[in-house]
Amino acid sequence: MQSLILTTIEKERLIECLNKRVFGISNLMIKRLGQKVFSINLGDYIYIKTKKHESIITGPFIIVEKVNKLKILQNKGVWYKIDKNYVDRDLPWWIVEGFNWLIYFDYKNNETLSIEEKYLIDNNIFIKDYGILDQITEVKLFNYINTHGSIFRIKNL
Repeated sequence: MQSLILTTIEKERLIECLNKRVFGISNLMIKRLGQKVFSINLGDYIYIKTKKHESIITGPFIIVEKVNKLKILQNKGVWYKIDKNYVDRDLPWWIVEGFNWLIYFDYKNNETLSIEEKYLIDNNIFIKDYGILDQITEVKLFNYINTHGSIFRIKNL
């Protein structure tokens, strides 16, 4: 089991990602993350960090197969590189405009957990902005957010 951390800047984008159950990143970010990012599998976890004023981490979400009707240019495991000319209208606007690698996730109801990163740092749990978490950090984050996290209610837009 692995966990992936991805970051968005605005809470509105986080909410849209959660409503659509998809996250998108650019070709440049794929290059920065390296080939290891393609080792993420179905059933692994994704956490999403929001960094506007206060850094908040939300999750974990279970990685699933794609659900939208898209023209796929390339598929590497659970990552889907899409053709921007044939995108599903259900994708968040900001993904359509600037990101072409997608990863899908799911959760059981309209609630998930979130925690301010400062509480993690106070407990010596340091989370990077992007990438696969090492096993020790993954376990610490999972346990801490499940013990101390606040419920984040997801409202459909």
